[in-house]
Amino acid sequence: MFHVFFAAGGAAWIITYALMIRLGFRQQTYCMPLVALCANISWEFAYSFVTPYSGLLHWAIIAWFTLDVALLYQLLRFGPAEFPHLPRPVFHAMVLLTLAIAFPTVLTVNSFFHDPWGVYSAYAMMFLMDGLFLAMLIARRSTRGQSVPITVVRVLGTASITLAFTRWTPDFPNAHTHLLTWLYIGTTVLDLVCLGAVAYTATRATQRLGTSAAGSTA
Repeated sequence: MFHVFFAAGGAAWIITYALMIRLGFRQQTYCMPLVALCANISWEFAYSFVTPYSGLLHWAIIAWFTLDVALLYQLLRFGPAEFPHLPRPVFHAMVLLTLAIAFPTVLTVNSFFHDPWGVYSAYAMMFLMDGLFLAMLIARRSTRGQSVPITVVRVLGTASITLAFTRWTPDFPNAHTHLLTWLYIGTTVLDLVCLGAVAYTATRATQRLGTSAAGSTA
């Protein structure tokens, strides 16, 4: 059952990435925050090519990595416009530096916790990602780069993977610690907060458009 729920979560994340890529090109922006994307792609590179998972899970992670490369392209292409005070070469250097820091950090965390599955680094990364999605929502003052459907699929994907790890935890030395339990809980709570915040922001934007349309026809 572990593989069933992990595969379901993996498929949901593939859909999430695909929807992000589609929205990013449509809105000419990036849809995953810089630090979160660098951490994500580092984790996926590690578990695609350095210490790969086995079987179908390996191919799911390779699919994640491939789609994240497209998201990284969008970050490099559209990101400088989000930071007009930074020259484009400086922004690109900032992304490369973040990648250079993120990859060894992922490997170090996994080694420190004797975690061949990368669960600690993955959930720390998702905890961080939620906070950065909220920060992006606040900074942009809109759902640009985000949407309710994308957030719903992302939340369901993480929930399925969380259920796999909490109900059928793979055997490794530190599989049952208070820290990992807290990361499971914290990620779940922040996922729901993100969903609520995106839904609320989208609803308010729709209401404002409706009010403006009514005013223009009055």
